[in-house]
Amino acid sequence: MGQQQQQMGELLQKMQWQQQQFMATITTQMQANAQNVQPPPGNPTANILPRAATAPPRVINDATSWLMKRFLKIQPLTFGGITNDTLQPMKWVKEMEKAFELLGCTEAQKLQCARYKLQHEAEAWWQTTKPILAAAHPELTWEIFKEAFFGSYFPSCVRRKKEVEFTELNQGPKSVLEYQQMFEELFFFAPEHMKTDEAKARKFEDGLRPSLGHVMVAHKAQGYSEVVQWPRQ
Repeated sequence: MGQQQQQMGELLQKMQWQQQQFMATITTQMQANAQNVQPPPGNPTANILPRAATAPPRVINDATSWLMKRFLKIQPLTFGGITNDTLQPMKWVKEMEKAFELLGCTEAQKLQCARYKLQHEAEAWWQTTKPILAAAHPELTWEIFKEAFFGSYFPSCVRRKKEVEFTELNQGPKSVLEYQQMFEELFFFAPEHMKTDEAKARKFEDGLRPSLGHVMVAHKAQGYSEVVQWPRQ
């Protein structure tokens, strides 16, 4: 009888130890699971379900998205490659730069916008050229793009010819409006020292017919915007 009681006591102790181990294991598992679950909002007594694994949210650059919408509304020119109009590359660049100035684009945004307005042959050219430029210039800029673009689509011989045309430009028999339109088109090729507003005004004034030139001297207009208005009055 005493031996049976001793065996029963040992069995009870073993069962208590196993139960403690089991409870300790359950407690550890529940603590681990608590880090991956959350109760449904507004119902803390509801069953707690494992939180579904989700991919990190994609960050959308709202500023760039807004800018592209504005850019497309402006509807700047699209450039597809070489045409019979040798000035088309220059016209396209001027359109892009007007849009960039209006929208206040960063260098990266300028390249994004320009890329969107290249098509066909020109788009293929940029896809091939961009990696080459990026290898030499880790931070690509609009000026780097423009230099490569003109090198491919606006030969230096054509540019030099236009520079001479601008240097020798005068009103002649043209109306003031016709002279102004040609002047502004060719001004893109003006030497750097003539890029200031004052130098631009003087060049325009010097190209007017002598009779109009005397009127300009009398009025002493200062900036380009004033110079182009006086001959029409």
